[in-house]
Amino acid sequence: MNTTSVVTLLSRVSQVKPSNKEGAIALYFHYLLQQIEELECTKVHDTDVSSPTAPIPDSWNSSSSCYSFQYTKDSKHYYVRILPMDDSFTVIFSEKGSKQRKQFQRDMQDYFPEEKSVEELLQNAEPWKLLGEEFLEFLHEKEDKEASKKERKDEDFSSLRDYSHPHAEPHRGPAYPFAPGYSGEHPGMEVGPNNPIFGDDPLRIDQPRRPGFPGRSPNARFDPYGPFPGPNAGPNPDHMGFPYDSRFM
Repeated sequence: MNTTSVVTLLSRVSQVKPSNKEGAIALYFHYLLQQIEELECTKVHDTDVSSPTAPIPDSWNSSSSCYSFQYTKDSKHYYVRILPMDDSFTVIFSEKGSKQRKQFQRDMQDYFPEEKSVEELLQNAEPWKLLGEEFLEFLHEKEDKEASKKERKDEDFSSLRDYSHPHAEPHRGPAYPFAPGYSGEHPGMEVGPNNPIFGDDPLRIDQPRRPGFPGRSPNARFDPYGPFPGPNAGPNPDHMGFPYDSRFM
């Protein structure tokens, strides 16, 4: 936001002549949504707004504990509630049909530490500019996160996992001579001692050593699991029967 835009917003607030600081803040957010975000106000509390250029209805401050507005843009409808509480305020922003609500909460003393009249507060554009910038950042926080997530997803890809990515190079088979030729998969998917990570296991007696590759730990060992080759190969059920007394339990 530039200072000129803030001054214009404050001028519109002054024309309505709010009686307190809370009302001035509510009007400031209302005109900010209209002027900066280009939202069209359709209702203030329970009063319909006939047109975007119509003056704000007198009912805008019918309740000093809650300032309620409804807006529309691009066939979407939004609800805004501004709730003053002691020296702070909370703006609740939600979209019709959505279960998610966004809350913007600030302490008024952080922006207006001195006790001044409403007319004097509206003369200083700097705290209003800061407040407006923080509110706009709050409104677009989700969009920025989604855009950042999409950008990270585009950058962080592997041709071994994401074959549909336009920049992914096609897999041309394993580069390790002793690795099984699984189609489209990394040889590291092999389960057991034939995984190339165990290529230089010092316990691989009478077996060919495999060449190293980046990321492999030196002398990685494979701990074997049964059944083992030999006379005990295959399933080995318990050869002892149940105790005699257990048959009648």
